[in-house]
Parts: sequence; C-alpha cells; structure tokens
Amino acid sequence: MISAFFDDRLLASVVDEAIPSGNVVLGSGYNIVKYDNLVIEKIGCLSEQCKRYAISGKGIVLTGNWTGVGSSSDNYYRTVRKASESGSRMDFCFTGTSLCIVGVLDGESGMADVYIDDHKVATIDAYSDSRRYRRSLFTIHDLPAGMHAVKLVVLGAHHPDSLGNAIVINAIEVDGEVIAMDETR
Repeated sequence: MISAFFDDRLLASVVDEAIPSGNVVLGSGYNIVKYDNLVIEKIGCLSEQCKRYAISGKGIVLTGNWTGVGSSSDNYYRTVRKASESGSRMDFCFTGTSLCIVGVLDGESGMADVYIDDHKVATIDAYSDSRRYRRSLFTIHDLPAGMHAVKLVVLGAHHPDSLGNAIVINAIEVDGEVIAMDETR
C-alpha cells in the first residue's frame, strides 16, 4: 500500500499488487515535484528488500525446450526465456523466506506447476487478455527460514481463452540469495 499525506492529512492511498517486489514508485517529472520528508515504512512481516536475478543468472537451471525471446526494454536485464513444451523445467535453490517468479502475462501464455522442497504449492495460469511485462507469475511469503529447492514445470496446457501454452519467465526475486545447484550438495 502506498499512502500520501500532507500535514498529517491522508491525500491518497493505493494498493498495487501488480508489481511483485514491493518497490515504492513515486512518479513525476524531475522538475515538477520535490519530495520532502519522505518516509517508507515496512509493513507486517514482509521483507523490505529483495534481490532480483535475471533468468539467465548463475544458479538457475533450465531444462527442456526453452528459447530466448528478444531483448525488449520491457524486460528486466533484457533476458526472457519461453517454454511451451510439457515437462520443460526451471530449477534453482535459494535461501530466505520469500520468492517471486517474474514473467509475462498475455493471451498466448499457458500453465505451469510450482514445487517448493518437492511439494506442489501452486499451478500458475499466465493467461491475460492484454500483455503485461514484469508481472508476478507466482509469489509466496512466510516460508521457513533456510534453503529451499524450487522447481517450475511447464504443463503444455492453457486457459480456455489462451492461444498458446507458453510460460515466459524474466527473473526471480528472493529475500535471500540464489545458490548454485552444485553448492547444495
């Protein structure tokens, strides 16, 4: 939630769940608005920071039929990978308590299962009637502190209104560190 106050009077309050990392963004022309005495407060038990890792980063293992998808400035680090084939996987390990898988929602996207520590925790449906970049495909908080193994498995299936089965992933966000798979043994 973003709340704006002036002289202790609430001017506006907005909840924006579309951007996954909890970043506070205040937009204006650089010469129009000056912020004085800006306070950003942590809410609840959620971490006030996270680290974003590009999908091509160390420790993220893609198996199956993943392809690169251009280098649009709409995507973090201009790295995006796409898979439509059933059984294509993304595996990684991280330390921490929170995770977000960031990708693209659109009319050609499909479904995938997410496993954490060998337990299926969700089925992602990345269908949307309009293209949306850098969106949360999956978010979880309040995991036990420590190392977690994450597996995303493309199902090769889709929402009835979707034109395809693609899962398009751009980045992952964690409140700890991604650990290279060979370091977990």
